[in-house]
Amino acid sequence: MKKLFVGLLSLTLFAYSPITSLPLSAQEEDSNQELSAEETHDLKESSISAEDLLVEIEAANADTQSVQTFTELDIRLQNPEETSYSFVYADFYIFYDKAKKVTEGYIYTESDNNGQTENTEALLLEGDSASYSRTKTNSDWEDFSEGDFAVNPDFHQLLASVVSIEDELTVYENEDSYVLMNSDSDIDLFSPFQSHYSLSFSGVDASQYEQTIFIEFNKDDLRFKHIDLDFNFEEEDSHINLSVNSTFDLWNKINEDFVDQVYNGEIEIPY
Repeated sequence: MKKLFVGLLSLTLFAYSPITSLPLSAQEEDSNQELSAEETHDLKESSISAEDLLVEIEAANADTQSVQTFTELDIRLQNPEETSYSFVYADFYIFYDKAKKVTEGYIYTESDNNGQTENTEALLLEGDSASYSRTKTNSDWEDFSEGDFAVNPDFHQLLASVVSIEDELTVYENEDSYVLMNSDSDIDLFSPFQSHYSLSFSGVDASQYEQTIFIEFNKDDLRFKHIDLDFNFEEEDSHINLSVNSTFDLWNKINEDFVDQVYNGEIEIPY
């Protein structure tokens, strides 16, 4: 069986934060639920082109200076010799300046590789060139300034990659959402999105995967809400599935003191 390798940069993905501890500037109900299966079936093709819609989408999201990002990565490999899996979950709270550069942020990642689990937190304080990290077994913040505070996926850069493939997308809509999906099954999604999720394949060329993309925007305010990428490879008794998705919330609603409060122990994000 050809070997698959998926590389993950440890501080760039995933976290857990229950809805009861969302750092809202003002608590409100969470209305950012992605489309259900029933709602997906209610989609109809829109009369607006992806190109025209994305011009409006970019403008509507350009002012985003804080956002929460939930990301999940799920990899499954099965063949006669082995069955393995890798799962990563992350929660980001990221702040940007007007030039869309990260100014501060908090990242929690939780991974499970064939039963081997790991939890990591990382943060960048505003006005501080130092980055800090800690784990479940070491609760003290440690300076890791020699490394970068990498934010992958980055909200603004990810949206730019969506725009870069606008010619290959078809727009659908329902009462609440605009949805973009690939028009052609031969689409190359690996090249434009690889860097956002720190992924790499070996043994099986990316072009051999069946690739699909699903992107959702709120219809009322055009906020970038959700993206789902799926890669599938099948050959005889072998199967590889890689699924990655990110859901965005709390656009410009995160308490501006949130990162400082986490660092000082005033807010505790439970594992």
